[in-house]
Amino acid sequence: MHLKYCMIKWFERHSFFAWFMALGMAIFIFYISGLTFEAGVPGKGIPYKSYMYHFTIFAIFSFFLLIAIIRGKIDNRYLVLFAILLALAYSITDEIHQFFVPNRFCSYTDIITNSVGILASSVFYLILRKK
Repeated sequence: MHLKYCMIKWFERHSFFAWFMALGMAIFIFYISGLTFEAGVPGKGIPYKSYMYHFTIFAIFSFFLLIAIIRGKIDNRYLVLFAILLALAYSITDEIHQFFVPNRFCSYTDIITNSVGILASSVFYLILRKK
């Protein structure tokens, strides 16, 4: 068996840890979204830094959220859809939260990038589970 598959099975059997990781990521995202940055050009230094952050952080968040909610029952399409929609809803509320933080903005491109990360991790999880 592949190590990735074994790790996923372990998190599915011990869903408390998957919930812990998903909620930890949600708290981390909320904390980072609440930070105030200096006004200026976003992503100075590394091009596409913001896109890489949004894609990666929401991919990790949704991956653990999927494991926590689905717990190996990938045949239940409603659970899969619910987990994806919950991650997308959190993505949208995160951007709304940033609207109220000084020098931060609610960005549709961030929501799209978050969504791509969520969908990529969902496909990755489902492919690994099908094997």
